[in-house]
Amino acid sequence: MYLPILLLLTLLLLLLLLLLLLFLLLLLFIIIIRSSSSSIIIIIIIIIIIIIIIIIIIIIIIIIIIIIIIIIIIIIIIIIIITAVVVVIIITTIFIIIIIIIIIIIIIIIIIIIIIIIIIIIIIIIIIIITTTTTTIIIFIIIIGSSSSNNNNNNNNNKNNNIINTANTIIITFCLS
Repeated sequence: MYLPILLLLTLLLLLLLLLLLLFLLLLLFIIIIRSSSSSIIIIIIIIIIIIIIIIIIIIIIIIIIIIIIIIIIIIIIIIIIITAVVVVIIITTIFIIIIIIIIIIIIIIIIIIIIIIIIIIIIIIIIIIITTTTTTIIIFIIIIGSSSSNNNNNNNNNKNNNIINTANTIIITFCLS
């Protein structure tokens, strides 16, 4: 009874996983347009590794589902062929045990898929935070530099202002590049 529902849930989670993968690739494309070359290489390597792992897991899950379906079909055929009552009872108990094992396997697969989905979501959030906070930190440094240059009342005021202004210019140039 629960087996078809679990199989359907597994397939839906796989679909969700693929959608998240597509979103991750879209995010990568946006970051490539906005980021510098060094950070692009790191992000591409991370995403390629994630995609390979996910593809391997999806293939394993599909193979497991196919094996499960084949086992169920074989057991049903055996039960239909054998008509003796005692044998049917034994086979029925074996069939029930196998179904329980299959349900446990599917639940484990579902948990693995959910964990992968959570990891992908975390990676997406981290990438978004990295790309947005870099500019925020740079703006924050510029503000601190500007305010500290305004508060300098020493004899070396002009010298400090020149150093801070140069640093600000370097930061702005780095940000724009």
